[in-house]
This record gives sequence, C-alpha cells and structure tokens, in this order.
Amino acid sequence: MDKEEFCSAYVAWFPENEERYREHKREFPHILLHVFSVFAVNIPMAEAYEGKTAPGLKNFVLSLNMCGEKRMMKC
Repeated sequence: MDKEEFCSAYVAWFPENEERYREHKREFPHILLHVFSVFAVNIPMAEAYEGKTAPGLKNFVLSLNMCGEKRMMKC
C-alpha cells in the first residue's frame, strides 16, 4: 500500500478527516504522512482528551480502539 492508498483508506474509515486530507494535498506537492498524521490524528486526539482525568485517559484510549476496529471491519 502506497501513501495515496493509505490516505484514501484512512479517509474512507474516518470521513471526518477528508477536508484535512484535501487541505494537505493543496499545501504539499505530495503526501507527507508525518505531517498529515499530526493534523488528522494527533491534534484531534489531543483535543478530544483535553480536560480528562487519568482514569478518563484509559476509557478514551479504549474507545478509540473499539471505534477503529468497528470502522476497519466495514472496509
């Protein structure tokens, strides 16, 4: 799987990140996964976790795993 295929699959699994992907393609001549992942994964994850307590982190991480598994099973 090349970078384009990965990003297409990622957007299929997480359609809420489609605009971030389009923005990335406008800004850069080719896919930079390390840059795209910061905007598509790291920043939204940090925003979703902000303000949660330590026990909340465990539940947050578990919910991400379950959500990702459900979405991947659809593809």
